[in-house]
Amino acid sequence: MPKDMRSFIQLLEHEYPEEICTITEGPFNLARGEAVALLHHLMKMGKRPMAVFDKVTTLDGERWPGRVAYQLAGTWTKIGAGYDIAREKLTLLDIEDETARRTGELVRPVVVSHQEAPVRQLHWAENEFNLYSLPGYTGHEKDGRPGSITGIMIVRDPETGRYNTSWHLNQILDRERMVVSIDGPRHIGTVLRKYQARGADRMPVAQVFGHHVLFGLAAAIRANADVDEYDFAGAVMGEPIRLVPSTTWGEELLIPADAEVVLEGYISTSEREQGGLWGDFFRYYIPDRPKPVMRAVCVNMRDNPIFEHTWVGQYVYSDVAHCAFLRNYLKKRFPGVGPVNVAGPLTFIIQYHPEHVGDVQRLIGMAHSYGDFVKHVIVVDSDVDPFDLSMVFWSLGARVDASRQASIVDHLTPVGIDPSAQEGIKRGEGVGGLAIDATAPVGGDHLEIAQPDPEVLSSVDPYRYLSQEKIEQLAVGHTTRPWAQL
Repeated sequence: MPKDMRSFIQLLEHEYPEEICTITEGPFNLARGEAVALLHHLMKMGKRPMAVFDKVTTLDGERWPGRVAYQLAGTWTKIGAGYDIAREKLTLLDIEDETARRTGELVRPVVVSHQEAPVRQLHWAENEFNLYSLPGYTGHEKDGRPGSITGIMIVRDPETGRYNTSWHLNQILDRERMVVSIDGPRHIGTVLRKYQARGADRMPVAQVFGHHVLFGLAAAIRANADVDEYDFAGAVMGEPIRLVPSTTWGEELLIPADAEVVLEGYISTSEREQGGLWGDFFRYYIPDRPKPVMRAVCVNMRDNPIFEHTWVGQYVYSDVAHCAFLRNYLKKRFPGVGPVNVAGPLTFIIQYHPEHVGDVQRLIGMAHSYGDFVKHVIVVDSDVDPFDLSMVFWSLGARVDASRQASIVDHLTPVGIDPSAQEGIKRGEGVGGLAIDATAPVGGDHLEIAQPDPEVLSSVDPYRYLSQEKIEQLAVGHTTRPWAQL
């Protein structure tokens, strides 16, 4: 059975019920922000489930003829479950290891007939729908209205024939048009410019709303420009992607056969519009500016389609993607690179034990060459877990002489939506990034971290002295010194 959203939902319901919930009441008005309000309340309780809403309304106020699912990738655990990693190994490191391993291989897709493709079960032609027929949503009070949809855009390079898949937010302008956020040095932007250079007034696109969580992860990873990303998605998923000719272009643009909803349309090579404010992972409203305009042509769907939404800024697709792929990228030159953690927007912590003076500086330079998603870089030694921020801050305090081990790297390529980079973008200067070497001195005294005696630790069982009930009742509490509890 091919991997798709439905098989993933079944997996979570049977094996990880704590990672999914179904809301049967409704209908929820997504354009008013009701679904995100519920997710916000759950998040404040520390809960980040995949949420499936049985009853929702479209932008027209009609009932969507299926369901809507938010946050397939709200936690690393869901991605690990998609990999079939054993529950006891669902750690951040194990999930990153598996992602890094899979991205080293390519798996060619297979093409199936219309009859074999679930996504071709239902079809809305151009005269049978408009963008208000979709379950668009808003996530924040001042987001641009009437709403947004965020899915995986699929384009094909007109010169090489290679496919590119990437996540993009669309802000709906009216019943016929929406703008597409294409920021920074993205491959899709390169493909759009190729169409423009050929004198074409539009670029054929398809956008996927609903597939297996690993298909979404593959689209979040910035594979090399010489890689066909359908091949890449097959590597991440561990099986060939099943494709089917699109309704509009046939074999000239293949679409995922096991997707839930695929919207076909065109992006203009010249038309630009502003769509309004929207809240991103920086937790700010992103300033409005002109973006490419897309027009929809038709919709392909499964029976009872499950429309996927991502609550922008609250998913971990990009975290897992960038950590694993940056790690593989760096290991080509520095084999000793360990786990990589993204600790904040554009802020990466890299584990590496330098062997020679200057290794860390060269490593940081290579990390910045990965692309615009890397701004601040902290390198910690092999005895510091980059996923444990208390240990990272301990290493900053105990190992960093800022006069020698911290610097500012000027003129980095900025992410267009980075609020701190706006002044630099206006001046054409890019953005500055912090570079911090928090490793132990090469060839110098390497002080050993003090730890309790492991033999004594193993001989003292807290449950011999306190009941399980009492231990569970103890408050975690708050402290300003978690880094001291190593």
